[in-house]
Amino acid sequence: MQKEWDMVDVVSSEAGIPRPDHPLEQSGGAKWFLPAFGVLVLAGLIYVGYALSQDLAIAKTVPWILLGIALLIALGFEFVNRFHDTANAVATALPAEFAVMWSGCSTSLAS
Repeated sequence: MQKEWDMVDVVSSEAGIPRPDHPLEQSGGAKWFLPAFGVLVLAGLIYVGYALSQDLAIAKTVPWILLGIALLIALGFEFVNRFHDTANAVATALPAEFAVMWSGCSTSLAS
């Protein structure tokens, strides 16, 4: 794919068509973007940490109940996903019995 872009650049430069500059290659106004974005992300993380600490100080049991529900949902998804993995393995060139056993064992070990 890189060769296709090189060819386009060669053809456009031979035809006298200037290659447009990429915004990240330009100097000037874009120098402030990454530091400002970093400060914004850091401020968001600080706010999330503060809000989470305030919420956990007030409610002691609700977060643990929600965590348990989330884990049950995730484990249920994993259980159902194993059937999909088995179907994908059976659809390959492996023999059906071997593919089912291989997929069941590997996904059980991976969980």
